Amino acid sequence: MTVRWLLGEIDATPSHGGPPDRETARIVDYLVAFNRVGFVTENSQPAENVQYDNDGHPLYGQRAMVSGWCDRSTAQRLVRLTLASDLIVLAHQPGGDSCVKIPVTIAPGGPSDGSDDSYAIWDEPEDVGGAFTFAGSVYGDEDIDDIFSGECSPEAVTALQTAWTVEIIDPVWGRDDVLWPALAQVLEAA
Repeated sequence: MTVRWLLGEIDATPSHGGPPDRETARIVDYLVAFNRVGFVTENSQPAENVQYDNDGHPLYGQRAMVSGWCDRSTAQRLVRLTLASDLIVLAHQPGGDSCVKIPVTIAPGGPSDGSDDSYAIWDEPEDVGGAFTFAGSVYGDEDIDDIFSGECSPEAVTALQTAWTVEIIDPVWGRDDVLWPALAQVLEAA
């Protein structure tokens, strides 16, 4: 389903209420390849260089990141990326939860995940960038059931509930040429 959505063959998935964002076009070939070898992507974004206002405050920027579901063996291979690079890999076992919040997007207006301002990086007016989106959280079993059970088979819902959730983040803001090829190399080696 995710591959069909990425290729524009279907308009939405249970966790994506519409087509992929325009920025996804830059990484769509990677995402399709990852999904086809067992890393079912759920969230991703290419990197964007940080833009600053005249006072040197960051206004907008992105870290390259991708998250998804996979089996234990794939999760173990992905975690090894931390041994050979400076990429951050968060692996969450099935049924696990996480209170980790790693900012991956800076944008005016502060957090987009409904959290309070305690996650904002800069205590500045709304027109100055703050942490806007985060990596580090995972869907619990109830969330997966709520989001996917209406559109997916019971077997697919169970597969997601028993899969590992893995998030890979490039810690360098604006760098878009490390995460994607490194992840492709690890997943192709399977």
